Amino acid sequence: MDYRFHNHKCDIGISNYDGTVIVSHSGCEMGQGINTKVAQAISLGIGAPIQNIEFEHSSTNRHPAAGFTGTSTTTGICVKAANKACAILNERLGDLKNSR
Repeated sequence: MDYRFHNHKCDIGISNYDGTVIVSHSGCEMGQGINTKVAQAISLGIGAPIQNIEFEHSSTNRHPAAGFTGTSTTTGICVKAANKACAILNERLGDLKNSR
C-alpha cells in the first residue's frame, strides 16, 4: 500500500513468507528519528510488532521528486503518510484481519 502526502510518500508491503513489514518512505534518515517514528506509527496502525518492521534505503528511483528532508517537518509528513497508508491497508484487509 502506498500513500502520497504533500509530495512525500510511504509504501508498506507485508511479506507473505514471514509477515515482515517492509517500508519505504521519501524521507532521508540522518539521525532525526524518522524511521523510528514511522515504525511506531505503522506498528500502532496495523498492529505489527515493531521488531518485524524493516526499512528500505531512501532512493529517488523509488520516490522521485519528493522534495528535500528538512528539520522535523519531513518526519511528521512521512508519519502522516504512513498513518494514511495503514488506514487504507486496514480497510482492504478488514475481513481477513477480523477473521483471526
